Amino acid sequence: MLPTRKGVRYKKGARYLGQEWNGIVGTGERDRLTGYALDEQGGYRVPMVVDGIAYAPRFHSCGSRECAGLGVNIDFADPATLTWIRTVDAKTADQVSFLLGAAAVVAPAGMVGGLSYGATGLGILSNYLKEDVSKGVSSSLLGEALVKYATTRGLSADQATRLSSAIGTADGWSAIIESARE
Repeated sequence: MLPTRKGVRYKKGARYLGQEWNGIVGTGERDRLTGYALDEQGGYRVPMVVDGIAYAPRFHSCGSRECAGLGVNIDFADPATLTWIRTVDAKTADQVSFLLGAAAVVAPAGMVGGLSYGATGLGILSNYLKEDVSKGVSSSLLGEALVKYATTRGLSADQATRLSSAIGTADGWSAIIESARE
């Protein structure tokens, strides 16, 4: 009888522990570059954490460091890998949107509009990738409504855009939308 410890399976005569991902047990063979356990199709999974959520994208075994370094071995047919890629893309778009919005608050007058529109576009893209398009569009509409209202009340377009960008960067539009949804 083989000893087990909290879901870890030991293979008889194997040098390494078996690796399990969603019930799939590794074959006992290892990738020669990374050391990860290979599955039945000759690939391996690498645990990745994005925003506190664990993902297990699948990679094919590579023959060289350049292959693994360039990401040529990513398995684009695996649904878990595609979910991980989408999550990383959404996080990156969200972070760049935040930076552009913050830059719009302190930028010179000629750059405020471009930075603000860039932040708005990336915010909508991020929410699209998170499958919450209504939140991204609603935030953008609230920001534009504030700019229109503030300019009719006497603020310059740059000042109104800075104000809208500051609220967006502080996640104010999202808070308003969430409270309205409740």
